Amino acid sequence: MFSLYDLAEIGACFASFFTLLFVLVRRPGHVSGHLFSFVTLATLAMWVAYILIVPRTITLLQWQQGVLIALFSIAGAFWLLFLLVFARESAFGGVRDRASTVYILVALFAVAAVAAFFTPFVRLQSVQVSERFFLLTTLGKYFLVLLILSCTFGLFQLESTYRASVGQMRSALLKPVLATGAFLSVLLISAMIGLLYGRFEFAGIQLGALVSIAALVLLSRFLVFEEITGQRVVISREAVYSSVAVLLVGAYFVLIGVTVWFLVSIGGSPKVFFSVLAAFLAIVVFVALFFSSAIRARWRGLVDRSLYSGKLDLLTELSTFAEAVSVATDKREMFDVITTVMEQKCHMTDIVIALRSSRRGEFDFGYPTASLRTLALPTVEDWLFRAGRMMSKGEIQSFLGDCTEEERRFIHDELGDHFVPLMARKELVGFISCRTASGIGSEVRFLIDSMSHQLALSLLSARQSEALLETRELASFSKVSSFVIHDVKNLISMLSMILQNAETKFSDLRFQQMTVDTLRGAQERMKRLIGRLTSPTKQADVPLSDCNLRQLVLDLAEEMKLSGQRKISVNLDFAELPPVRGEAERLRSVLSNLIINAMEAMPNGGELRIRGTADQVNAWIDVRDSGVGMTAEFVRDRLFRPFQTSKPSGLGIGLFQSKELVEQMGGELTVRSAVGEGTCFRMRLKRA
Repeated sequence: MFSLYDLAEIGACFASFFTLLFVLVRRPGHVSGHLFSFVTLATLAMWVAYILIVPRTITLLQWQQGVLIALFSIAGAFWLLFLLVFARESAFGGVRDRASTVYILVALFAVAAVAAFFTPFVRLQSVQVSERFFLLTTLGKYFLVLLILSCTFGLFQLESTYRASVGQMRSALLKPVLATGAFLSVLLISAMIGLLYGRFEFAGIQLGALVSIAALVLLSRFLVFEEITGQRVVISREAVYSSVAVLLVGAYFVLIGVTVWFLVSIGGSPKVFFSVLAAFLAIVVFVALFFSSAIRARWRGLVDRSLYSGKLDLLTELSTFAEAVSVATDKREMFDVITTVMEQKCHMTDIVIALRSSRRGEFDFGYPTASLRTLALPTVEDWLFRAGRMMSKGEIQSFLGDCTEEERRFIHDELGDHFVPLMARKELVGFISCRTASGIGSEVRFLIDSMSHQLALSLLSARQSEALLETRELASFSKVSSFVIHDVKNLISMLSMILQNAETKFSDLRFQQMTVDTLRGAQERMKRLIGRLTSPTKQADVPLSDCNLRQLVLDLAEEMKLSGQRKISVNLDFAELPPVRGEAERLRSVLSNLIINAMEAMPNGGELRIRGTADQVNAWIDVRDSGVGMTAEFVRDRLFRPFQTSKPSGLGIGLFQSKELVEQMGGELTVRSAVGEGTCFRMRLKRA
């Protein structure tokens, strides 16, 4: 029978077994899933052996001790390998990059697994089960040192993975990382206390078993549900800047353990360990609160000088530079970004940036000061274009014979040690000149070439955006001009109607007064059209007011002399037409355009009918003619598009303009037409 004393180990045994089955059945497609299977299998075997051996005996036989230490070593080695590839993009790359550390620790575990069968590591002490503990031999203490190093290395890998994660992946990693970190921390602290006192308590084993249950469950859930679909983590140097601190903490614990062991050996109290630990934690908190930025900066420098001496984290530098350049709002900001990186990371000085002007061979100097100086450097331009990469001053000497005197003087007096052409899409955008006190390594050269290409792309995109903006402004002006021309054409049509009637009705005093009023109205409309041309109104700026649509149609019919048309009969039916929300001048323009189009569609005469209707929300006005009509294809594909017309002398913008004006007033313009049957345009507006 198993006692309550064994429940923690039994729970860990069942957790290992079921998480092993869970991952094997779901089969995640990554090497971390396979390593996790070995981890759980070794852990399961370790707990089974522990439960069957330790509670059942007073003295461990050599083969029993060998089995326990061997299984513990195997499980520890697989845990190390698993944490090295857990949730990472390049699994084998991580093993390869830290091959020496991994191989050494795994080899030491293998040696311990074999040595435990020949030399005792621990001795089981005490008669009562609840008071038992493992008494460590000298080799047992060395084994705990190996366990401390392994747990510290595992924490380092775990924290690196979490710090390098972003977004949804970081949220998914939080719980399994916390649980696994707690498991490793329990093992680390238990091993430190065991090394200090020379004995390993069963309480540490039970606590580690309980925490391992949560770690195994959460890790298996992540592997099955998150790692398959999620974007795995790519470890960069930025993660190492923070995570190497775990190694320092582990080294501190080792140092404190050795110090306290020495104090105990000469008669001191073990309580010194806890006093020193508390003092250390207090100092760490104080420094973190007041000097965190300084510590990070110094630590970054230490990492650069020791782990990455003479190297650059190209992935981080390029991604950071690309992000900074992409959000820059002008050229000066772009120049500041690349100059900062070249000065701080590449140790460049005397940086000068010149941009190619619109004329061939000419360059405008824009950094460090945006001067008006322009130099003609046609030979230098040809050389830069052919080179396409960073070149030293010595490599330019062969081109000096073809240079002009001004170019040679510029190269000798003003050029730095290196030339960096700014190339993008097979186009030379400019160049960077810089100096360096030492040689340039391959990584620095690659970084500068990559950054210069990114800067050239950004500068070229900015230039194209400016040109596109100018084109759009010109297109907008052209569009407004076309609208104005069309309205002028309509005014000319109205005046032509007056001239036609003047031949027979000029002696009529009423007709003379109407002609004067029409000319006065045409003059006012011309003034407004010129105002639109000089300051076009945006759609959001259209002022809406209550308009008497019925009176507007009557005035327009009178102004256009619709009643005096000889070949066209006009039928007006809008007695119940209510006021609408709109802008009077735009409504006049739309209606006059629809009426003129209807009359031009009936060259041999016909019927023009203008009818108004309304409900509680909207008002409609129909302009119907009995003219030639339009095909369904023309209505669908071309009618409301600019510069599309079926009239020989038309501009093709009248209906396009009318539709835009109606929509600006919150309305709608639709059409029904059939060849030989005529056309009906319907305008809908909201009631006032």
